[in-house]
Amino acid sequence: VITYGINYNGTIITNVARVFDGNGGVPALALTTSTVSSDHNLTIKKTAPASVGAGSLIGYSIDYNVSGGELASGVMITDRIPANTTYEPNSCQPSASCSIVGNVITWNLGNLLPGSLGTVQFMARTDSALANGSAVTNTARIFEASGKNSASSVTTRVGSNANLALTDQRTTV
Repeated sequence: VITYGINYNGTIITNVARVFDGNGGVPALALTTSTVSSDHNLTIKKTAPASVGAGSLIGYSIDYNVSGGELASGVMITDRIPANTTYEPNSCQPSASCSIVGNVITWNLGNLLPGSLGTVQFMARTDSALANGSAVTNTARIFEASGKNSASSVTTRVGSNANLALTDQRTTV
């Protein structure tokens, strides 16, 4: 028996070989079994702009990947809305798998086969009063039912939008 495709951890593969001759001799049999030892891995990479102005939107993109030879069960990505920002309404994509409770965004991706990859996204607006050079750091996490997990962080610097000018208003008499 030859099995093609994904063989999950613990699957028993049996191989039978039969040798016989064309002269009516007694066939010889050989039987071997192997138990599949497979695993999977979750990876995640978060990206955002290097800098934005105070009061501007930061677009976060989170790429995920399942590799290996085994199904990843109950995969979820979570992301806490960063300090000094506000979630931009309706920006969570894909919206069908996204939910927001408090300040945590969760994407429920379900069971994923090896080779599954994708991207989830959301936007947050920085506080308009942030000082020039402030850092907004954000971390996304991916995990699944067996406990495997991964995390990725990104930092965006905030620049001040203040435009100051000094003029001389003296009068001469």
